Amino acid sequence: MNRYFLKIWIVFIISLVSVFPVFSQAAKKIAIVSIGNFRWIVGNRYIDPIYKKELNKIGYQIGHLEYSDVTFGNLNPYNLCVLQWAPSEGDIGGSKIYEEKIPIFEKYVRDGGGLLITCEPGYGAYKNINKLLKIFGAQIIPESIIDPKNDFRQNNYLRWWFGRTTNLNSKNPISKGIRSFIYPLGYAPDGGEATLPLKLNRKWHWIIKAMPGAKTTNGISEPVIMAERQYGKGRIVLMPMHTTFFFNAGYFPIWQGLTMVKGNGYKILNNVYQWLAEPSLDSGIIGGYIQPKKQKLQKITLTQKTLEHTDIYQQMLLEGEKQWTTFTLPVKKNDYIGLIGVHTSLSDGTGTVKDYVKAAKEKGYNFIIF
Repeated sequence: MNRYFLKIWIVFIISLVSVFPVFSQAAKKIAIVSIGNFRWIVGNRYIDPIYKKELNKIGYQIGHLEYSDVTFGNLNPYNLCVLQWAPSEGDIGGSKIYEEKIPIFEKYVRDGGGLLITCEPGYGAYKNINKLLKIFGAQIIPESIIDPKNDFRQNNYLRWWFGRTTNLNSKNPISKGIRSFIYPLGYAPDGGEATLPLKLNRKWHWIIKAMPGAKTTNGISEPVIMAERQYGKGRIVLMPMHTTFFFNAGYFPIWQGLTMVKGNGYKILNNVYQWLAEPSLDSGIIGGYIQPKKQKLQKITLTQKTLEHTDIYQQMLLEGEKQWTTFTLPVKKNDYIGLIGVHTSLSDGTGTVKDYVKAAKEKGYNFIIF
């Protein structure tokens, strides 16, 4: 055979071998379940709506569960779980439920499932997460990460502080080919808790570290901020960062695309999902969830009896827009009328600040609190 044609055949065969796994993975839809305490979040939002649309476009199937609803049966239709919004230390009831679910998460991973663990650091939530991580040989350390050379602040909006690192593990399949990463800190460069460092045993492999010059409050140098490990038949990725900046609300305008776009969060997370789902996609034992088509919300019909047994605020909520536009509060001398808790399109609401100011003036309000 002519050497020229032999080379072509060799290149063609190599191409098939390298491309085929990609196509076989794409043919299998990865099902992700987001788990957390979502009932207190505005709109019951368990994932950034823009991010969800992007994931749906490339075939991901997304579902969600409250921690109270977690059972072996409810987890098995999903290839991987994203743990968000762990209960705070002071939430005694929520903490009890979380502890009860730890054996379920352990068995799910051991049987081949994937687990992505994020961390909402406020109010001691990391303590509950550490109860789960103890099984897996890891611990979240409640210390700020300080790196004056690479920390920066937003130029507007919330003026939040972020950290930038190029210290990514080039040999790890999750970070391979990605050169930089931006992680959230807080309102102060030396007191941020939106990303916390990790303490790991030898079975873990680091994915991302802060820069070599970075230190934690108590002097841990070049701290690990993202890691992975195999556990039984499954896999775990530990990402001790506030989910608001990634899975939950990473595309909101107030973050200016710093974490998900400019900081390569989208790419990292996509690699995380692929890596975590690989064992269950190969075995076929776990997974198979198909996201239901969006259904229209049913209109609730209210009776006068329902309204009579509720206070003024609940009446306004129950009757909807009509009641809000027609109801007039009894104003006394030295009273100030205003609107508290406004959410604009900069977060999870609609309209602009100017829109609300104009409408408030027209209604005779004295103040607005966003």
